[in-house]
Amino acid sequence: MSLENGRLYLDLGIGKGGQYIKNDPTDVLRIGGDSRQYPLLYIKGEYKIPGVRFDASLNGGKTFLPFADGSLNRVDIFFPHNTLLEALTISNHPLWTEFGRILQPEGSVQATFDVPQDGTRQIKVGKRLIDIPHPETRLWRTATDAGFSVNIKKLNAEEVEKIGSWYARR
Repeated sequence: MSLENGRLYLDLGIGKGGQYIKNDPTDVLRIGGDSRQYPLLYIKGEYKIPGVRFDASLNGGKTFLPFADGSLNRVDIFFPHNTLLEALTISNHPLWTEFGRILQPEGSVQATFDVPQDGTRQIKVGKRLIDIPHPETRLWRTATDAGFSVNIKKLNAEEVEKIGSWYARR
């Protein structure tokens, strides 16, 4: 997939998306990425954007995001949770290698978090429940260790509501 004279964004872990998608500039093609098929069908119908499946639990350095080297301008991650959040906070996870492969040299990763009251996010990975204290800080540290400069936004409840994320409102 490519976009002539425009920008290509991968929205990783898109779920049901949100109002923010409708606010994209006209020169942006957003592609939803999720590990489940249902959200991809939903965003295609609701927002008219394409989707790709991925599995953040893959390991072994395999190429698992279906994009050519250097083809993306940005990877957006809104309110990561469960397997995706765990992967993003593990040093040397192959997902960071994939970001390096698919992003253009001037490409970026942008992560947006809602801020839990106590700063701890509980996630479900398989049958385990894991508490991740200050996940935004852990993601930033892991990204920095992997050689990335990541823009992290922390939103309060009012800001979360404004961008219309379905997951963050639960």
